[in-house]
Amino acid sequence: MPHFDVNKTKIILAYIASKVDVGKTKLMKLFYLIDFLAYEKTGKSITWDEYKHWSLGPVPANIWKGMRGSLADGVLSTSEEETSAGTYLKYSPVTQPDTSSLSPTELAIIDDVVKQYGGLGQRELVDMLHKEAPYLMTVQNETIPYFLACYRKDRSFTKQEMSKIENNKQFIAELKAAHKESQKPEYRPVRTEGVTVQVNNVAIGF
Repeated sequence: MPHFDVNKTKIILAYIASKVDVGKTKLMKLFYLIDFLAYEKTGKSITWDEYKHWSLGPVPANIWKGMRGSLADGVLSTSEEETSAGTYLKYSPVTQPDTSSLSPTELAIIDDVVKQYGGLGQRELVDMLHKEAPYLMTVQNETIPYFLACYRKDRSFTKQEMSKIENNKQFIAELKAAHKESQKPEYRPVRTEGVTVQVNNVAIGF
């Protein structure tokens, strides 16, 4: 997998903060949506961060750590706001971001995500992403592979359906083989419509 792109990440940090009211958890969810939508559409992430399955949903590991380090320095400022749920840490851009190093396609993807999901609250985003296949097909602290991006919007799985999937060793092995294939430089995702997986004699549609 290509290296984490610090420069583009900083631009996106400032760009998102200039467009919507955002705190740390919400920011992590918007990055996930941006990178996985980019991968689904183009076969490439924008930041190439590694997304982890954590209790509050998918989290970009490098960005999460960097927010307490140099990643946000000179890019974002913070302020505290009191809400009914407690103190809310809000981010604002230090300066308006220069997006010239982002391609038109990348910028369009970011704008699509901001427009569609930027108005949602942190809790709404967390609940939404907990129901998506890429999160449900991984476990705590496991990397969420980019190749699962094409299954994001297909459907939400019930706990019973996911249990059947997780207990099917052959299917999990095929997923891991597909993940390994997706790491090859020449790989491009192929979207297959209407795939139905037979799991323990139960058809699970993708």
